[in-house]
Amino acid sequence: MVAANVVVAEREAEARRLFTSLQQMALYTLRGNPVALPQPVDDLNAWRAPAEIEAINHMFTYSFLGTPETVTRNSRRPQMTRADELI
Repeated sequence: MVAANVVVAEREAEARRLFTSLQQMALYTLRGNPVALPQPVDDLNAWRAPAEIEAINHMFTYSFLGTPETVTRNSRRPQMTRADELI
């Protein structure tokens, strides 16, 4: 069983934007300053270092974002984890 982050919106771009809230929360935690879930931002890359980008991307490996169709399709790819269940 794998626990994954899921962000669904009507449009792919909006799901990616909403996902920046989780990414920011993780970034602040990595920096030693944990916060509650921040508001989404348009460009998270503008204020994080390359090493932070790598760390956050790794933390969110098992995340699914996009439209309902995209998330459904991508979450059913067993080769990603070989798990038979997602929560």
